[in-house]
Amino acid sequence: MKKFLLHISGPSCSGKTTLSKILAEKIPDMFTVSSDKLKWQISDYDRERHGHLRKDIVFGLLETVCKLPLSILLDAPIFNEEDYKHIRQLAETHGHEYVGVRLETPHDILIERYTKRLAESKVSGMKLSIKSVEQYQQLLGVECYAPEHTASFDTYEMNPEDIANKILELLK
Repeated sequence: MKKFLLHISGPSCSGKTTLSKILAEKIPDMFTVSSDKLKWQISDYDRERHGHLRKDIVFGLLETVCKLPLSILLDAPIFNEEDYKHIRQLAETHGHEYVGVRLETPHDILIERYTKRLAESKVSGMKLSIKSVEQYQQLLGVECYAPEHTASFDTYEMNPEDIANKILELLK
């Protein structure tokens, strides 16, 4: 398999982490850069205080990993064309084929998933950076950026395993 940078984007609760785990089991020699996992490396992460640092950390790690002889799975939303171009340039500069994938889900389903996640976090103690359904709904109004040619999958209509298999076809 050729060296690639697979960028999975989409809103919170769209299934990025679930899909990333499935793909990590199927693709050898792949490093995952997860925006969600990296933010919690800041000991007292707070979306308002530290959100701007998150992108810098993701891009810094991505640049380092691009220099290695590994394929990369980037699990991170992007919000503008400039960031997309930066990620694509990093990939191409270091000999990776860029493959973008956007996960989509109807807003009512995303809100349902987030509500469930919020309830589970109260029982399990899992940390969430989005503290309420109201805050989550506001964030849904901020659209993730993806160029027109980006492969798109509806995680309400398709199961994660089928999406993973479609992505594997894109990587061939």
